[in-house]
Amino acid sequence: MDRRGTLVAADREQGKLDEQLRLGERGRLASDALTLRTIAADLAEPCAELEALAPFDGVLLDVPCTGLGNLARHPEIRWHRRYDDIAAAAAVQARLLANLWPLTRQGGRLVYAVCSAEPEEGPAVVRAALQGAPLELTAERTWTPEDDGTEGFYVAALTRR
Repeated sequence: MDRRGTLVAADREQGKLDEQLRLGERGRLASDALTLRTIAADLAEPCAELEALAPFDGVLLDVPCTGLGNLARHPEIRWHRRYDDIAAAAAVQARLLANLWPLTRQGGRLVYAVCSAEPEEGPAVVRAALQGAPLELTAERTWTPEDDGTEGFYVAALTRR
């Protein structure tokens, strides 16, 4: 973007958005040519304010998840998660993806990211979205502690046709 254009950050928690604004100031994102907008909304539901700004050239969808990819840093997660939590998280992730891909312009890119290596929260959500949507999977990767020496997470790049 070369520090030009508009960045839109959306989250259902205003505190997280306020932190993004502080980080933007620290990262020197403030300029006359770059605008950072925040929208407090649950994007699992349609959002008129966000829809009014569409279409977007790019969307980063960092979805809420079980956090099972972060067990090394947060071992307590194993005591707070049940198997059913994976399906519940995947349902929310699917709604988010279904609501946001239409806001991406034709030829634009949506990046889906999740801090879980569970297939139900990554590849399965993306594969389901590809059925019947004008999206093309252009790249994907799963990182695992065993194979990559890092925490577990999944990222997919989708291009809207």
